Amino acid sequence: QDVGSLESLRPYVEEAMASASDSVVPHIIMARLELAIGRPDEAISVVDAASTTFDGNPDLDRLRGLALIAKGDFQAALRSLMTAAAAAPNNAGIQFDLAQAQLANEYYDAARGTATVFCELMPDDVRCPILLGDVELAQGNGAAALRHFEVAAESVMNRTIVIRLARAHSVAGTGQADRPLVNWLREHPDDNDVRIMLARILESEGKLPEAISEYEALLAAGELDAVGMNNLAWQYSLQGDGRAVEVAEQAHALAPSNASITDTLGW
Repeated sequence: QDVGSLESLRPYVEEAMASASDSVVPHIIMARLELAIGRPDEAISVVDAASTTFDGNPDLDRLRGLALIAKGDFQAALRSLMTAAAAAPNNAGIQFDLAQAQLANEYYDAARGTATVFCELMPDDVRCPILLGDVELAQGNGAAALRHFEVAAESVMNRTIVIRLARAHSVAGTGQADRPLVNWLREHPDDNDVRIMLARILESEGKLPEAISEYEALLAAGELDAVGMNNLAWQYSLQGDGRAVEVAEQAHALAPSNASITDTLGW
């Protein structure tokens, strides 16, 4: 939902908080609303206020952890989520969020253990192989990650899994990182974020004509960022294509302080 639609819910949640002061549920809903709107500080304020009445509630600790993750405070988030998990060890959602916080803090062994707990609680949930794959990918184990993501893809194919498949192929060095992206774009040709990823992967794999083609399609659609323009300009320059200078100048105009782009233009 867009921010306006979410904001329209606020009066109803506030009314529920006032009329059901003995229930933690409206406070949880309000904190989730603030997070969905993109206001983690406000979510923390809601949680802190509710905790004076409902101290030790694992859902509040979980929401504090999620808000802290949104703020980039991964250590504090981990502490909150560990507290939540200790209070509710069989809550699969808390275990999932705890694993995410452990990954963010690069505590890979702990994340693997928590992911295993989550999978024991939710063995048929597609998030299980995704989470296990994320743990492997974070440690550079591309082949192991790929196996997990392929299991997830057997259940459902979505953008999240497609991107992870591509990254796992890339880390594993299979030379096939472009395949899941190409297949996705056949069905979703307007997904320009995936197309940018495809162009960069093609370039990294040395599939330069295909990479140039993707960069050009993005440029024609007005969807190519400064880094992408710089990459395209560099490939043009290697081929002696006269369009290199024009595209490099466009990249520099978008990001004049980017040293790499300045170097390409000077080259």
